[in-house]
Amino acid sequence: MLISDFLNIPQLKSIEQNAIEDKNNFNKYLEQGAKLICGNDVPQVIYTNVKRFNKGPVFGNVNLNKRGLHLFRYAFSTYAAQHRTKTKEFLTRGHVRINNFLPEEHHKKIQQECMQYPICINKQGFNNCQKESQNNSGIDYLVNQSDMKKIILDCIGIDTPETTALYNQNTFIQRVENKPYDNDEQKDIHSDIFFPAVKWWYFPDKVELGDGPFRFQTSAPAYDSKFWNWLYTQSLEISTGKWDRSKLRGHVEGSLRANDNELKQMGITVSPITVEANTLVVANVQLFHGRGDTTHPHIRNAIHGSIRVKHPFVV
Repeated sequence: MLISDFLNIPQLKSIEQNAIEDKNNFNKYLEQGAKLICGNDVPQVIYTNVKRFNKGPVFGNVNLNKRGLHLFRYAFSTYAAQHRTKTKEFLTRGHVRINNFLPEEHHKKIQQECMQYPICINKQGFNNCQKESQNNSGIDYLVNQSDMKKIILDCIGIDTPETTALYNQNTFIQRVENKPYDNDEQKDIHSDIFFPAVKWWYFPDKVELGDGPFRFQTSAPAYDSKFWNWLYTQSLEISTGKWDRSKLRGHVEGSLRANDNELKQMGITVSPITVEANTLVVANVQLFHGRGDTTHPHIRNAIHGSIRVKHPFVV
């Protein structure tokens, strides 16, 4: 379903259809659509990757969100990504999984090399893969010589010095200590951001169901009235301060949370992604996902990273 139909803005329909079909003139249709939503004085910040509803006067503006600003940004950034990506599966299925990704020699080295690092969920100076590749031949092979970088940038559809720099800065050795019922907010099912963005995990070890595997939206994206209504409602509730506080700070910061009942109403299925050792998973975290809960204390090792392009409307 087009957002022009959901929002009942007839003037937007041909613009939206053209934006989907005509890559060469996408920017023209993007600007035309933005003027219908925002008026002639379009805030240029709407074309950036800023996701927080509570940052600045634009994204939490009730009138703009009533006009459909959040839906416009979500839809048109998705159309831009559809024009760019070299890996359609990244958008249609939502994730790419490659088993037996590395030669066994490098796989075994990475298994050993990860164990040298402390438990750490987020990127820090000490666990950056580019820095640590100098002393770890397995990690060096993965991040600098294997096809991992190309696979990731093909999903995004942008291979520039900027995306290479983000790849180098954001790829790190992650060691997640997962415990049952630990109130980890990353276990709440959520969408990271309004536009297609990439996260990846190289798993040197097997991750089974009881180990708390990554959970991901396994139903194909259905941009229907149920989904648009949910997204529209969230933008209005946040703008008016009436959002569900059980969804915590991430919700108002633009990482929208959806509970089980909401997912069911939208017909969205989220399933655990178990993997064999030596598996690469590249996921579109615009879709719903979350860290899985474990049945026992478990440490999950991965080479992990993320890229959010600065200009998600570029084709």
